[in-house]
Amino acid sequence: MNILITIWARGGSKGVPGKNIKLLAAKPLLQYTIETAQQFAKMHECAIVISTDSEEIKDVARKTGIHTEYTIERLAAFGIDDFWLSIGYLGEQIEDYFEDGSQKNAQITYIRQVEPLGTIGALSKIKNYQHDHILVSNSDILTNLDYEDFYNYFISTNSDFSVVTIPYSVDVPYAVLNTGQNNEIKSFEEKPTYTYYSNGDIYLMKREVFRNVPESTYYHATDLLEELIGKQMKGTSYPHVGYWLDIGKPDDFNKANRDIDHIQFQ
Repeated sequence: MNILITIWARGGSKGVPGKNIKLLAAKPLLQYTIETAQQFAKMHECAIVISTDSEEIKDVARKTGIHTEYTIERLAAFGIDDFWLSIGYLGEQIEDYFEDGSQKNAQITYIRQVEPLGTIGALSKIKNYQHDHILVSNSDILTNLDYEDFYNYFISTNSDFSVVTIPYSVDVPYAVLNTGQNNEIKSFEEKPTYTYYSNGDIYLMKREVFRNVPESTYYHATDLLEELIGKQMKGTSYPHVGYWLDIGKPDDFNKANRDIDHIQFQ
């Protein structure tokens, strides 16, 4: 059974201010709801998240092993305070939750997709970039990437764009022969390991790069990368050797919940 339990717990309450953290028989009121959800989750192997605008509620959640949002909080911890969120289906729920970002000392602007625009097509709608360098990321990536080090690398290499890459090693259990013309054997390697670098879906780009994104067109980030490479713009790979998980399936979300307390965040 793949179920996600979401507990909505706002910090404000007109009737009973702060009621979710008020003590009831020595425990915060919210904790009773969490414990009931945890009993159900244990029986059915499902995940629990809490949506809240209150730091005090987050503390209660963390003490009971429940997690709140990470991506924006981590980026904000690195000093990023200007966010553009591309939203589509059920996007109003995201907008209702984050609002204008002021509760997180940030500015959040929403790009609403009426028709799907791929992973980067929505950025063609932004006309007033305030910064020379733009960080682009999928929202369903859980990672302990050091964004400051990534940015310093991007600047030091004078790149037009840089891609976070994830090393992926393949062990070959046999000797591999290297051949030339007419199948002549040139050499062989005994049980080699080959390392490839996959796209981590996190990018740093110069502002002018986005002129290449076509207006209101279904367009993926990989389409943009291919175009930039074709134009011989300078792109660099930033290998990330820490934790990285693309949460694309319910099993991935369950793995994230198991891993989260053991990840060393910067």
